[in-house]
Amino acid sequence: ASARQVQVTLGDYVVNSASESLPAYTFGVREIRVHPYFKFTPQADRFDVAVLRLDRPVHYMPHISPICLPEKNEDFLGQYGWAAGWGALQA
Repeated sequence: ASARQVQVTLGDYVVNSASESLPAYTFGVREIRVHPYFKFTPQADRFDVAVLRLDRPVHYMPHISPICLPEKNEDFLGQYGWAAGWGALQA
């Protein structure tokens, strides 16, 4: 998809629900940078990641915060991690 076709919603925890206790914000996307080794396959891939440049700054709140990327040589073997933003609403 091109950047113009993508929207990002932050702070929305229950999709298609009007009963959220905290506000959600929708952003347009100016630029998409896909991992250089990404290849589309039906199964999950190690390089299935991209960085998006949004159309305006994000104001952080208790329910909206950035994800930190590790340094290149950090080792996380045996540690727990968090996944954020996985899933599509439509194809």
